Amino acid sequence: MNQRIAVRGACLTVLIANAAAIPFAFAQDAAADKTPPEALEELVISGSRIERSGFTAPTPVTVLGVDDIQKRGAGNIADVMNEVPSFRPTETTTTNTFTAGGAGRSSADLRGLGSVRTLTLVNGRRFVPSAVTGQVDLNLIPAVLVQRVEVVTGGASAAWGSDAVAGVVNLILDNKLDGLRSELQYGQSTHDDNKETKAAVAAGVPFADARGHIVVGAEYDDNKGIGDPYSRDWGRLEWGAATNGTPGVNGQPATILGTQFHFATQSPGGLITSGPLRGTTFRPGGVPAQFAYGGAVYGDNMFGGEGERANLVDGQALKNPVKRYNALSHIEYRITDSINSFGELAYARSEATSVNGNAVRDPGSGNRALVIRRENPFLPASIRAQMVALNLQTITMGRTNREFGPSHADSSTDMKRVLAGLEGEVGGGWRWDGYYQYGTSGYQNDQINFRLASNWLLAVDAIADPVTGAPICRTVATNPTCRPFNPFGQGSASPESIAYVMGNGWYDLKTVQQVAAANIKGEPFSTWAGPVSLATGVEYRKERADADSDSISQADGFNVGNLKPIHGQYDVKEGYVETLLPLIVDKPWARSLEFNAAARYTDYSTSGNVITWKAGISYSPTDELRIRATRSRDIRAPNLNELFSSQQQTRVNVRNPFLAVPASLITSVYTGGNTHLVPEVADSWTAGIVYQPAWLPRLRTSVDFFDIDLADQIGTLTAQNIVDFCFNGSTQFCSSIQRDAANVISRIDVTTLNLTGFKTRGVDLEASYNLPVSAGSLSMRLLGTYVANYIGIVLNSAGAPVATDRVGQLGTGGGGGNAAGGVPRWLLNASLTYATGPLSLNAQLRFISSGIYNVTWIGPDDANYSPALSNSINDNTVPSMTYLNLSAQYDFASKGNDQWQLFCVVNNVMDKDPLPVATGFAMTNTTYYDVVGRSYRAGVRFTF
Repeated sequence: MNQRIAVRGACLTVLIANAAAIPFAFAQDAAADKTPPEALEELVISGSRIERSGFTAPTPVTVLGVDDIQKRGAGNIADVMNEVPSFRPTETTTTNTFTAGGAGRSSADLRGLGSVRTLTLVNGRRFVPSAVTGQVDLNLIPAVLVQRVEVVTGGASAAWGSDAVAGVVNLILDNKLDGLRSELQYGQSTHDDNKETKAAVAAGVPFADARGHIVVGAEYDDNKGIGDPYSRDWGRLEWGAATNGTPGVNGQPATILGTQFHFATQSPGGLITSGPLRGTTFRPGGVPAQFAYGGAVYGDNMFGGEGERANLVDGQALKNPVKRYNALSHIEYRITDSINSFGELAYARSEATSVNGNAVRDPGSGNRALVIRRENPFLPASIRAQMVALNLQTITMGRTNREFGPSHADSSTDMKRVLAGLEGEVGGGWRWDGYYQYGTSGYQNDQINFRLASNWLLAVDAIADPVTGAPICRTVATNPTCRPFNPFGQGSASPESIAYVMGNGWYDLKTVQQVAAANIKGEPFSTWAGPVSLATGVEYRKERADADSDSISQADGFNVGNLKPIHGQYDVKEGYVETLLPLIVDKPWARSLEFNAAARYTDYSTSGNVITWKAGISYSPTDELRIRATRSRDIRAPNLNELFSSQQQTRVNVRNPFLAVPASLITSVYTGGNTHLVPEVADSWTAGIVYQPAWLPRLRTSVDFFDIDLADQIGTLTAQNIVDFCFNGSTQFCSSIQRDAANVISRIDVTTLNLTGFKTRGVDLEASYNLPVSAGSLSMRLLGTYVANYIGIVLNSAGAPVATDRVGQLGTGGGGGNAAGGVPRWLLNASLTYATGPLSLNAQLRFISSGIYNVTWIGPDDANYSPALSNSINDNTVPSMTYLNLSAQYDFASKGNDQWQLFCVVNNVMDKDPLPVATGFAMTNTTYYDVVGRSYRAGVRFTF
């Protein structure tokens, strides 16, 4: 509580200081108002290998500068990037709460195509991946050293290589920093959680008479995370989506959204779920009682009834706790007047905890129901008597097993990177560079308190000792360490039995990346329209992954998890060329016309060679207007996990249509990687206009259309998909099934495959304007993305491709690597900054357009609605959402250029609750909606 008051007090102090400064700003010499406005600074950015401004490059580029980063006061650079509408924050600390492998990781995901299809660079070079799937964790890069972030929102594989299907994120570091800057901040929510402490420092100094320069930056950040949804008022409403097996009956549709969503087939002390004793639950001490069902029961779930917290979100964190440390140093030394050497060292560590509150539940239905025999000595006498009278040999039960406590995965990532290179100039303005990079990422995952599947089945199958009458395991003769588990009543089980059925696992992964590259660029000759620019280079890259896990996991001994070893590597040789050819300059009908083209030849040791290319044109009929368009062929090569993941055996329920009487049977399914995969291929278009009117010189606007068509998308099918496809005539899938003469399936191989594809198209908007006023200046910026189509292509039961456009879908469903299944039609980010002297105030609006729960479902607002339809839902509408964020900064100058700054940030000022669109293990769409609530950050920055 004291910390929350202190943070609010700090914010208030900054605001009062700002208010005091305003009259002074208005009293400044009016002559300053007559000073001609300075021209907007022209940033030279690397949207391609040939450096151009973001507004003049043929491929659209969005730039986030250090001011944009500081205004938000974010804990890491990913939080700022994810507010750009073209990004989809599908991999953050609030969306990865359930996955052990990605807990705490924040990766860039452009266009909602999945983070594996966005290439992340640092200073134009690849960075060490933090996952076997190839993504870079942005948490491991010191934001205090980031000078700007360049986002190439278009296909860029020809310029930068594989993975740039959706675009490129290039973090440019401040390698010329001279002096010291530091930052200390603290933040938390109004709910007294999401507590975060951050400290950062960066320093740069020249040496050897300015022939050399060294820069060092480091950060420490500790976020304590947030508990489960019951820590929020909206979470205690217990929103959920129930599946109604009899749509139309009593006017109820196939899917029903509502509050007080509880389990109907499990309880903390056990619930009998079938037969004449159905509805008998067991209170503490094993006392039988009648279970209080809700007014509406749908299969495994119900609305109302007993069981607060009796649903999948119980214990599921809204935000994982993450602690991270990172440091990066850059050193340069000019060997001669024309040759410069450079090197980088980087180390980072990230620690996170992911809690799984559902790993130990027994749902009470299907093959996961507990089967209790009549001779079980723990069975209450009254229940045994009823079973005898009813001639029941067994009962089936469901249980939440809260005695076990939640399963959790404690993970850590250690990243190390070293880079050394040379760069220089040769005659005629040609520039060259070459470097070698070696990096490793060590990932360790300790799986704590996971249930041992075989031990659990042995422990619940108890009998009475024929000599003593004490409860023992039925298999005690062959399993002497087995301890019988009492499932009747919460707290009835002995500590010894709990220890017997629970265990710990581990998983260690090391990935190694080596990169060697050489580049040269210059202007070989000129035409009538100006100099021709040319860039060319070669690159060699080798990536390797080695992982091991505990013997229990390798034998599929836990009921969830069971991470497997992986061993594999590939290398790739590449060569590229890019050119910028001016065609027309200073004509009455054209100020300029330029042609840009690039091509890259790539040879993968696993998937062979491929050629990527792009061609673009930039036409300026006047100084105010620029028209640009680019066509490209881009790829994503299969990553180490897709190629080399170990074969894993699971037992699943598969319906076998080949039998004379089709039936569902438990079948062995083997999953794993596939070394025969080929790269995904995308054909992309971008086309747009840039308008900078002379009558309003401080205004810049751009509108760009994008179209991405992805083919050979890498993914997996389900075992049931493969069986159905084969049965319905798609014979290419039949080789994955092993059947005997009686058509009994003994094995199904489910490997990673090149499947179908994905398409998305839309429009990006950007506008910025700076307005001088008598007391300072107003700066405005608008970023927006409109998505026209977001089409996922899947195979139907006959193996034929079926396209579904999930634009506007904000609830459940498949598609595109986006955790929510779809994307909003509109995303907007508008900011207004007022600056006067040392004062800066900023307001930011983030808008998410309205949509629907699922595009394939029909709600009452649809003309064709009928509750009897299998795709009907009681409410298929999702309203729009707008968030307001405020920030303030005040600079206190001291001697010389030294200064210190107070800053404060208030996020979600109106404390808006997320919208109730239940998505599996969440009550809301955590990709788009804020689950934290109103939160504060306050801190101080020093510059010396």
